[in-house]
Amino acid sequence: MNEVRWRCILQAGVPFRELTVFEPGAGIGDQTQFLLSMGVKKVIVSDGRPENAGIIKKRFAQDPRVEVLQGNLEESLGKEEFQIRAALVFLWGVYYYIFDPAPEFKILEQLSKIAPLIMLDYLESETSSSWIKNYNYEDLSASISKKSLRLTRLELYSGLKRIYGQVYLPVDQLNIKDPSNIDTPRKIVIASKNLLESPSLKQF
Repeated sequence: MNEVRWRCILQAGVPFRELTVFEPGAGIGDQTQFLLSMGVKKVIVSDGRPENAGIIKKRFAQDPRVEVLQGNLEESLGKEEFQIRAALVFLWGVYYYIFDPAPEFKILEQLSKIAPLIMLDYLESETSSSWIKNYNYEDLSASISKKSLRLTRLELYSGLKRIYGQVYLPVDQLNIKDPSNIDTPRKIVIASKNLLESPSLKQF
């Protein structure tokens, strides 16, 4: 799954080299490893679970490019330690686990104050409206609220356009249907406060 998602985002043509990246919900650092391999200047990672943050600290202890914050997206973005600045928010394998109600999209709004560019993958509702996914079981990836949204394409993209101004989709869009989430294909979207020029992107 990671290999397919990485290939898709690299084909979009947005450069990572020398960027400072904020990677919230980093888990144990698999995406962090990918970002470092792309030659980023720095990765600021965060995770809501102390045990995950501890694993990342140990895993990348010898790499000065990695800074670790402990806190979750639903509660921590307004705190002093999260008053950070980056060039890119890399929200990977995370957004479909957190609860960020439309049309306010308060989490996306807060992330836009950290960096002018965001890349995220999400699970798209193929019905005529968005709906709430409840996690009524222990899932190590689930958010603190144990619920998240399955957003329609129009609702998410309209929210991103209001917040960032520009919304882009890979020409070769990721369209994975997870057997456990058959009605919600996994997609990629990029939003930016600045114009992006890449033949591999189409604007919404």
